[in-house]
Amino acid sequence: MRMLSLCVALYLFAPSAFAQQTAGPVLYASAADVAALVENARSRLQPGQPAVGDWIVKVDSSTSTLGAVFPEGHVHLDYLVDVIPNAALVHERRAELFYVLDGSGVFLTGGTLTDEVRMNEETRRGSGVVGGSPQRLSKGDVFILPKGTPHFISEVDAPFVFMSLMLPHGEAAP
Repeated sequence: MRMLSLCVALYLFAPSAFAQQTAGPVLYASAADVAALVENARSRLQPGQPAVGDWIVKVDSSTSTLGAVFPEGHVHLDYLVDVIPNAALVHERRAELFYVLDGSGVFLTGGTLTDEVRMNEETRRGSGVVGGSPQRLSKGDVFILPKGTPHFISEVDAPFVFMSLMLPHGEAAP
């Protein structure tokens, strides 16, 4: 949890330190807040439903759904009990940071989307990923996907609970 707090703090406050602008409000969700959101997600899950999610922290009043433009700085909670069909994604303009709270699963990354459709100006969606590399993630792991990287959760050891945060720019280091 400390690693995630550090990542979120660096993301939220480092740009303002260099930007000579007035900083926005401090955004905070305690461990108890996150635990309550996880429990709420678990209780809302219906039979046959593979996943449910909710916002942990929002930087403004904008909202989104899977495949839509997730605003930078919003921290999302995902609670999965199965693979989500047709949920392979590519975020063309931003990287995405994941922190696993519980359980484990496999992200298939790289390769190409299958049955690709454009969701909006910066997101493409598909039914899966072909030719990608598997990365098993477990409780406590931090995972950052560079922008433009196809990704799909191909295996779920239920429950697989993680936070995600969209990052600006998202260029991979050379």
